[in-house]
Amino acid sequence: MWYPDEALPHGSADAIVVLAGTVHSSLPDRPYTFPAQDTYERLQHGLWLFENWNALPILVCGGGSDDGEPYSATMRRVLESG
Repeated sequence: MWYPDEALPHGSADAIVVLAGTVHSSLPDRPYTFPAQDTYERLQHGLWLFENWNALPILVCGGGSDDGEPYSATMRRVLESG
């Protein structure tokens, strides 16, 4: 597949969609989940699009972790903390 090498999308959209990659599960000494580098970079780009292109709703999508919290909950927490 070929994608345009441009920072901003062309056309319109109804939302900015960010798909999860990897999320680190909670541990006994760290009782919270956090996104791995790949997911964090996707979140940062989604936020950049929100701030520099179009302030659309950001939809985060992801699977579940071993401790039961959906990846999307971790992603939401990161976006809301920034």
